[in-house]
Amino acid sequence: MISALTVFGIVFLGIFSAFCFYKGETLLSITLALYTGFSCLTIWLLPRWKELGLICLTIIIYSLSLFLVLTGGYEGTGALWVYPLAAIGIFINQFKQGLVLSFLFITSIAVVLALNVPVYQYSTITSIRFLITMIALSGMCHILIYFQMQMDEYIMKMHDEGISELAYIDSLTTLANRSSFNSILYHSMQLSHQPMKALIYIDLDNFKSINDNHGHTYGDLVLSEFGISLKQLVAQAFKDTIGPYDVARVGGDEFALLIKEYSDECQVLNVAEKVIELFSEVKLPSLHGLNANVSASIGVVFVDTQKLNLNDCLHLADKAMYQAKIAGKGRYKVITPQEISG
Repeated sequence: MISALTVFGIVFLGIFSAFCFYKGETLLSITLALYTGFSCLTIWLLPRWKELGLICLTIIIYSLSLFLVLTGGYEGTGALWVYPLAAIGIFINQFKQGLVLSFLFITSIAVVLALNVPVYQYSTITSIRFLITMIALSGMCHILIYFQMQMDEYIMKMHDEGISELAYIDSLTTLANRSSFNSILYHSMQLSHQPMKALIYIDLDNFKSINDNHGHTYGDLVLSEFGISLKQLVAQAFKDTIGPYDVARVGGDEFALLIKEYSDECQVLNVAEKVIELFSEVKLPSLHGLNANVSASIGVVFVDTQKLNLNDCLHLADKAMYQAKIAGKGRYKVITPQEISG
């Protein structure tokens, strides 16, 4: 979302800078062009140094907003563009940070308007309306974020209350489903102090042949046994560091693991190898004597969450899994932080 908003802003700033230059608004045109350049730098920073990128983007948003208020922008319309900029500034920051920044920004605007600092002169009624609508907009945005945060925290408490079984667990495998797994990815970035994590994405090769030749009921039995074995493997390897929603069934025959803490990369890859062995050595009872040629293709991503988003990295793990399939199935493909940043 942050990257998409930034790209949209860059395109708009670039076009409007050219428009102002065409209209003879040289100072405004140059200023917007500079902000366009800084925004491009932010796009480069975000996937590499996430925190620094967010700080730079926040500075760009609020400084540009203040500039538009002070100068009036193009023909006095600058204040109108402050509304979407202020909303973006709230949404890209965590709730408490956004609340503080919003308060400081509105207070700053109130002071400069009260002291008649702006180059563009606003009428008293316009200044009052602008401040009131800014407060209203900020309030609505913060309320929305607050309740979203409450909902996410509520999901995290589901397990303790026993309600999670209703909507956040896959009934067939008793693993987490896609919805709860995505929520765990988000919260893992917000709450954990361990930046290095790993994602494993698993797809069962040739599983369709079991459903076609032996029926979906038998296919469900295989999935159920695999889910149990997968959870046992991960629990043995990582013990107390694995949460109840860190192992998930994210599709029909697709599974994903979030490894929050590990001693070294070999510990993670050992789990991938053991998953492959479940099929290569036919360790699932339901596959004994079955000529199905089922195997597991696996994508593994090691990621620094201070630089990259876990949800984005899940897609990278999915791509790595497909590379394993192309390479011959029944194997794993690894993507390291160096390959991501490169």
